[in-house]
Amino acid sequence: MKRLATAALVLGILIPLQGAIAGSASTSGADVAFYHPASSSWSLPGTGDFYYGVPGDTPLLCDWNGDDIATVGVYRESTGYLLLHDGNRTGAADYEFYYGIPGDRPLCGDWNGDGVDTIGIYRPSSQRFYLRNQNTHGVGDKDFQFGFKNGIPFAGDFNGDGVDTVGMRDPKNGWLELAPGNYSGTPVVEGFFGSSTDTLVVGDWDGDGTDRLGVYRPSSKTLAVTELFSFARVATYDLTGTSGIPLAAEFDASGGLITSQAEVAETPPTEAPPPPPPAPAPEEPPVEEPPSLRFSPPAADAGWYGTGIKGRGLRPRTAGASDWALGTWEAPRTGNLDSLALYFVFAVEGNYFKGSGGINRFSIRPDVNGQPGQTVLGEFTITNPTAPAGIWSDWETSRGSAEHFAFKNPVTVTAGTKYWIVAENLHPDPTNNWVGINALTEGDGGPGTAFVYIETSAGSNVFERFVYEGEGWFAGLFDLTYQEGDGFGQGYYHAWFDQSVGGAQRARQVLTPSSQHTVTDLRVWAKKTGGGGALTATLSSGGGVVAQASSSGTGLLSFSLDTTLQAGTTYYLEFSAPSGTAYTFTSLRENSGWSTGSRFVEGYSEYDAGSGWSGGWPIWGSTRQDGDLMFYFLEN
Repeated sequence: MKRLATAALVLGILIPLQGAIAGSASTSGADVAFYHPASSSWSLPGTGDFYYGVPGDTPLLCDWNGDDIATVGVYRESTGYLLLHDGNRTGAADYEFYYGIPGDRPLCGDWNGDGVDTIGIYRPSSQRFYLRNQNTHGVGDKDFQFGFKNGIPFAGDFNGDGVDTVGMRDPKNGWLELAPGNYSGTPVVEGFFGSSTDTLVVGDWDGDGTDRLGVYRPSSKTLAVTELFSFARVATYDLTGTSGIPLAAEFDASGGLITSQAEVAETPPTEAPPPPPPAPAPEEPPVEEPPSLRFSPPAADAGWYGTGIKGRGLRPRTAGASDWALGTWEAPRTGNLDSLALYFVFAVEGNYFKGSGGINRFSIRPDVNGQPGQTVLGEFTITNPTAPAGIWSDWETSRGSAEHFAFKNPVTVTAGTKYWIVAENLHPDPTNNWVGINALTEGDGGPGTAFVYIETSAGSNVFERFVYEGEGWFAGLFDLTYQEGDGFGQGYYHAWFDQSVGGAQRARQVLTPSSQHTVTDLRVWAKKTGGGGALTATLSSGGGVVAQASSSGTGLLSFSLDTTLQAGTTYYLEFSAPSGTAYTFTSLRENSGWSTGSRFVEGYSEYDAGSGWSGGWPIWGSTRQDGDLMFYFLEN
């Protein structure tokens, strides 16, 4: 599969990357071109510059006829009209047809392994893919739901079997999900990849027939190529002097399976398009076996340092007629778990429990292809906790509990293996007898973060990530302990009050690492609420600046901070913005009764309202040191 985009008045610059990956004997692989969308001009290797399409078209670059050469095409998103060319030159289209409806997002790939790339579309309104095996008008040969509304679709052959499969990336924060195949299912890979200003580029960089991820960073004009879904950097290329949208493809049929594409920003067309065709009629998704090779995201404690989790507030999730789960999480070491703590809520003033509280069974399950398995590795049951004789019968004066409960038998877990926590309500009337369990709303997190999942229907044993309208995903709150007393989990059990950063107002994280960390990038969750200035991150120690960088935007922001954090040294990670610009920062509160391994950072968050550092984070008229900012460093 191959894809490209239109260009601006300044033509893109081609950077060849053949034989790119160090140590590879291959002399073939993807090249990188740049495309500027304002002028519909293209710059490809081995050709002169040329025009194809009109400004506003979405460009595509794929092998439309199976000759192992990527050639151009455009998709008119306002009408679903396609013009595909078998040559890389100005001229009439070789294939013209409608596919999709206004607002669909195009992609292309070899969906059936026949060596010919064909069209596909992603429909954000229904979060469905429609993939067609011919470059003609018609219904989708594969029609399935996957992804999220604001995502940009991509595709590639990520296991070398000759068939391209789809994925999604959110351009606002870099969150990426890869489908298990061209069918609905739990992502086989999910995690953050790049920042909001970066561009994802997929290509077969060394011509070995397997696609890998690359990320282009406009601020530094660099392209970083990663190892296959370990997100570990393999090589970095200096693309100084380039601009526009980067795309990777192979243009000379020299070898390697030709697959590539990049995200393309949506721009309105500037010409009056023909009337749109009817939408493709949905079909039953085909039955397809998962690919033989599956991939996993990095472990929760590998590759980053910091809190690594984001939240906005709290809301309870209950096990009623449908079960719910927290997953997935990885055991940091091999051993026997003896207890689990969750944050139960049963305050009288809220809709936090009903009746007797239910009969709540909590179990540890293995991960089976992205779903909780049926094997129970360990469990305990909390029976009718809010009934008159229950353990929380004092609910009229109490608010909740975060105590640890022992498993009936020790639970043996293996380092690096993924597991789930599953909650079931066994009460005969679960609708009227349940208790709430808190999670962080507007949840997000670095690699390894466990989210709340809910059963698609009672008894289905199929779980999907829970989304609450206006509050997004829920990040789970839990703490697991080993028999030896150490533990791990996600132990922040509240998102403390918002504070504004801008002008004289600043926020910082004080941290004293217990071990050395060599870091390359900083990720911070901060909402921009006013002005046009950038947020500056300054890392200092002993009165001197260690590293400094700036970033614009809102949500998950990325800063390039290459340094080594020394064990036992105190650092100050400060955030500031110019007058007239405002960013909102939130502090996460640690649960002091839970394990220090529950993502807690060795330090605390601190705020300066304009008159000096306060010594902590302002909470209800006091200043506290039991919170951390929402951030993490990426490590080498």
